[in-house]
Amino acid sequence: MADKKYIKVYNYARTPVILHGMNKDYVVEGTTSDERTSSENVLTDDVVYINDRSSVFRTGTLRFEDTEVEEMMEMLGNDNWRSTYITDPEIEDAILHPTYDAMLRILKTTNMGMIERYRGILVKIQTIGMQGVSEYVDYIIRERFRELGNGKIVSGIVLTPERFVSTAAEKQAADLQKENEALMKAVEALKKQLTENTPAVPDTNVETEVPTDEKPVATAKKTTSRKTTKKTEA
Repeated sequence: MADKKYIKVYNYARTPVILHGMNKDYVVEGTTSDERTSSENVLTDDVVYINDRSSVFRTGTLRFEDTEVEEMMEMLGNDNWRSTYITDPEIEDAILHPTYDAMLRILKTTNMGMIERYRGILVKIQTIGMQGVSEYVDYIIRERFRELGNGKIVSGIVLTPERFVSTAAEKQAADLQKENEALMKAVEALKKQLTENTPAVPDTNVETEVPTDEKPVATAKKTTSRKTTKKTEA
């Protein structure tokens, strides 16, 4: 990977990201209204330079090709990137299906750019009218954004695990129901296919009736002849 002159980086967020490299500056435009992902070719030297001074790659704000992520993180020396890296679909899932761990991760966030991603996706979900965002999740994201904006590194928000038990259980039950529905559809499709491909077998138990207007064929009586024997008188 280090022998490549340019590395393509992707921006899945709607807001543009400005990068200050060693050789030049870059602007990676945000995702367009028709959900087309924006990308930019960045000099490899500049990727290393930016990574040493910014968390945009470690947090997943800007992403590499899916097949190159692990190799790129190793090259950049981001050993613990799995604990900080999160994609936009994962953030959306955390907002719509909140768990204690997901919300705790928000409260532990000290990076303003990361909490801006959460807030941006929250606003997008609410703008398009998608259902499922609880008032508590809305409060956690907006309050953490306000805390970091005021320079408060350690959050004052207290989470209770019990508040998210039912939500996690409901999500698990919903996922199980979807799997069952998909399985039932597959079974029905298989039954239909078998029915269409199986030839009809005649029923040998059906009796054939003789039409009533036909006369039965007459059978001739068999007559037996007797032989008469004359007595001879002596």
